[in-house]
Amino acid sequence: MRAISVRLVALVIILGLYSNAYAQWGTPAPSPAKPAVASPAISLPAISLPAISLPAISLKDVDALRSAVTDAEEKMPLTVRRAIFVTEPAPIIGDWSERPSNVFKAGEVIHTYVEPVGYTWKPRGDMYDFGVNVDLVLKTADGKILGGQENFSHVKFSNHMKIQELMLNLNLSPDGFPPGKYIVEYKLHDQGSEKVATFAQPFSISE
Repeated sequence: MRAISVRLVALVIILGLYSNAYAQWGTPAPSPAKPAVASPAISLPAISLPAISLPAISLKDVDALRSAVTDAEEKMPLTVRRAIFVTEPAPIIGDWSERPSNVFKAGEVIHTYVEPVGYTWKPRGDMYDFGVNVDLVLKTADGKILGGQENFSHVKFSNHMKIQELMLNLNLSPDGFPPGKYIVEYKLHDQGSEKVATFAQPFSISE
């Protein structure tokens, strides 16, 4: 037992010496940090772009382009650029309010906004006359004709210039039609030539 006690005392003394040494010297000092090395600045050469000189456009040039467009439109077929169900007649071209659905209530007026392109201008003195006549055919969804009307609508204008923008507000009132699916077909006739254009719009009458 005496030998074991001596060993324990010796162990305690050794641990005490290590503790004193740790308290005296502290934790080892960290290695000195390496100084940061700054990356050399990269100098890019300045790039000078050559000045671009655009040719001056005169009013005469613009008028020549406008004349070329009207010449091309007169040679093209009569075409419907846009035909849309709208919530109300458009006051001016381009100012339409598209209807979110082609389902209508019984007795509700069906408004369609149309932009025809390719009509002709007929000279009359120092004026130009232009416009279109519109026929209408109403069908069932499977194509059976229910009725129709020639010259359902027509618009005619006169102007000193060849106006390149034209719109139509077509208003259909399918009174008395039972609920179901239908197709309305419009046929446009150019007043200054034999050109025609046709487009169809499917729609439904709800219960």
